[in-house]
Amino acid sequence: PENIPEARLQGIELATELRLSTALTLHADATWQDLVVRSTGKKLARWAKRSAKLGATYLWESGAHLNATVQYVGPRFNDRANTTTLDSYARVDLAGSLPIRENLSLFGRVENIGDVDYREVNGYTVPGRTARVGLRLDF
Repeated sequence: PENIPEARLQGIELATELRLSTALTLHADATWQDLVVRSTGKKLARWAKRSAKLGATYLWESGAHLNATVQYVGPRFNDRANTTTLDSYARVDLAGSLPIRENLSLFGRVENIGDVDYREVNGYTVPGRTARVGLRLDF
């Protein structure tokens, strides 16, 4: 990590949510940004110029829900000299929950369903497909 004395950010972010029915909701966001370190004129390391997320949530009358999300992160520089790049990637995640009792629910999440090999930082791997299952107790 390093401190950047001053950076300039220009861009636009858009987000929307569309309720198609009482059960189905679509959500999307997109970012176009230009981040420049003022002292060097270089792009800020590890910040993508373009990124987007698209998802859908379905809610059953029982309170169970399922959420699917596709996330895209565009190419970006890995270093402050802007000589090494990180490739763009897209990944898909699923999450859901099922109420068992009034204060107890079963939940699950699968991240990176396609087992996409990508990097947030050169030299460091990210987990492949991961799954979590658990119980949630609300007091």
